[in-house]
Amino acid sequence: MDNQDSETLNGIKEDSEKEELKTAATKPKVNFKDRFLKLKNKISAPSFFQRSRRSRLLNQRGTTKKNLYIVAGAVILLIIIVVLLTNVAGLTGQRLSTASNQPEIESPLATEKIGRIFEFPFKDDKNNVIGKVSYTIENAEIRNQIYVKGQQANALKGKTFLIVALKLKNDYKQGIKINTRDYIRLSANNNKNEWLAPNIHNDPVEVQAQSIENTRLGFIINEKDSNLLLRIGEIAGPKEEIKLKIK
Repeated sequence: MDNQDSETLNGIKEDSEKEELKTAATKPKVNFKDRFLKLKNKISAPSFFQRSRRSRLLNQRGTTKKNLYIVAGAVILLIIIVVLLTNVAGLTGQRLSTASNQPEIESPLATEKIGRIFEFPFKDDKNNVIGKVSYTIENAEIRNQIYVKGQQANALKGKTFLIVALKLKNDYKQGIKINTRDYIRLSANNNKNEWLAPNIHNDPVEVQAQSIENTRLGFIINEKDSNLLLRIGEIAGPKEEIKLKIK
């Protein structure tokens, strides 16, 4: 190869090296720091499957929590029902036990059937007569034991009870209340100067509209008392007498 060819090759080589330097100068520089951060973020960021799994776990936890609330509510409701049923059963059993354990009252020592019917007017607040009440004396009994407001009462030594059974009838369109002891008095031993008012009563007795009501009155008398006489009537009205043969 002669000198001319050598010079030509050297020129080509120089031009190639210049072109490579030019290309290297114009080629964008690689930022390794940015690539590293991107790669790191990709690695640390949750994948689609991880996100799905986490979502399923959260849904499962929410469903489980909801189910726990439902079960807890059902258990509480069941406890309340059981407590209520137990209380009702206890009260019913107590009532039945009280009724079954209630001692039997002694039979009356004597009984007399009377069956006398009286009628008395009843008045409103302005003292106007608005109707009549039927006042029937059904019978009279001598007893040593009675029940007063659910409690057993025994006559003291030397005493006894005269019990008078009444039936009240109200034909009026409204209910009324009546003091039954205001219409009856008792004398004993032929002493008409002393009249006894009932010691035992359920006053005021309420009689519903167009209905009847049974009730009782009682007198405490001496065992030796005789010639018992009932006087029936309004306090300021005429009276009728019923002589008892019971004693």
